[in-house]
Amino acid sequence: MRSLRTQLKNDLQELFNNDTTHPEYQGTIVKDKYEKYPEITYPIVTIDELNNENVERYFNDSGEQVSYLGYQIRIDCEQSEEHTAWENVDIMGNMIDDYMSGERYYCLRRIGNFAKYPMQNDDNVIVGYLRYEGNLDINTNTIYRR
Repeated sequence: MRSLRTQLKNDLQELFNNDTTHPEYQGTIVKDKYEKYPEITYPIVTIDELNNENVERYFNDSGEQVSYLGYQIRIDCEQSEEHTAWENVDIMGNMIDDYMSGERYYCLRRIGNFAKYPMQNDDNVIVGYLRYEGNLDINTNTIYRR
């Protein structure tokens, strides 16, 4: 069974590659946090699984049934010909948030604000963070909101 993180990674890659409104984001690297990748190019989207905990309320003698999952999506952008770095992060963050609010992932609830900061060691790169959480039935891969 494919993990939700892998599914999310593939879906976001497809989102950027198939978006005709913003063709400048086609070819965006979408990767797991600790996945090795080629030379960094911008924009880049990184997915980190923050939580993966057993939800004991749904535990039975068969073992774990539901996992509480939390994900952080990091967006790193530089200035492009069309937009500033801040605008690129904002546009991509809104694309991701709209997608996550859609049919496939609407039960993953966004937590916190869409935080944006200059990268610590390079002021030309702006970094944005989105966080989502939900419960996953590990037998059926059904996502439930808390």
